[in-house]
Amino acid sequence: MVRYIFQIGEVLPADDVVARFVTVLGMVVNDWHRSMSFMNDSLEEPADGEGVRMMLFRQQVAYLHEAAKFVADAQHHNVGVERFVASLDVEARGELDAAMATASELDTWLESQRNVTFHYPKVVQAAHEHDDEELGTALAAAAGQEGTITAEGPAGAVRFEFADVVALELLDGLDIVAPLVKKVGEARMALGEFSYACFKAYLGTVDPALYELEQ
Repeated sequence: MVRYIFQIGEVLPADDVVARFVTVLGMVVNDWHRSMSFMNDSLEEPADGEGVRMMLFRQQVAYLHEAAKFVADAQHHNVGVERFVASLDVEARGELDAAMATASELDTWLESQRNVTFHYPKVVQAAHEHDDEELGTALAAAAGQEGTITAEGPAGAVRFEFADVVALELLDGLDIVAPLVKKVGEARMALGEFSYACFKAYLGTVDPALYELEQ
């Protein structure tokens, strides 16, 4: 294990655009690590584990869309960030290219899932009547499947399992999701490697006296 210890303001000053860029990459990686940890924990929850994993996958899809957009926008709006990324070694830039290629390939799908993950699908009767309401389409697709609701006491213990079935249809169903889980996971790992490479490259520009390294 390697641990870097430093005063944030000395190593990552707020007026340094690359420091700000690296900081957001750290936020992205933290979200993904925690999401994956919860996914692993859900394997020990037979009652609601599948629903937890689907929820977290939807979040990871949204994170990938947001992360790719962040990296692209940061380079577009900041010459300093663009130059920093261009200065990284071939391996680091390759990781970024791989992640961005997946995000670009899935862009329309990722953005739509970001919308229903962070905003929930809209219920608009006029749109539904024109076959243009995502929730209505998903509910119709799930119509032939069994649905359940489990209530074991107060409201906090109620589980609407049928809603998970509909949510899966918002993801376009299992046949679509299965290969996407692998693809999104690979992109997530690539962006994680890129983020760590960015941190190490940035740290190479910092006075070593400003941080302590534990191994």
